[in-house]
Amino acid sequence: MTTAAAELEYERSAAAMDILAKDEDIRKLRLSAIFLRDEIDEMSDKMFEEAERADDAELDAEGWQAKAEDANARYEMLAVDSQVRGREVETLRVR
Repeated sequence: MTTAAAELEYERSAAAMDILAKDEDIRKLRLSAIFLRDEIDEMSDKMFEEAERADDAELDAEGWQAKAEDANARYEMLAVDSQVRGREVETLRVR
């Protein structure tokens, strides 16, 4: 083989190696993109689940708030009723 032929073969081999290296880089990038898409999907699912849990917690909090308000209103009614009855008892004692 002549020197020129050897140099030409070397250049072809080097070009082929560059192509293989670039193909490998492309495969790695595609694989990374697939992993990233999977991670995004998982994070989206988790975010949706957390949003549902937050909504449920908010509904629970609203329910407990309503119960507390009802209990407070009943307490106030009972307090007023107790005062009225206390006055009635005092009135009956005075007579």
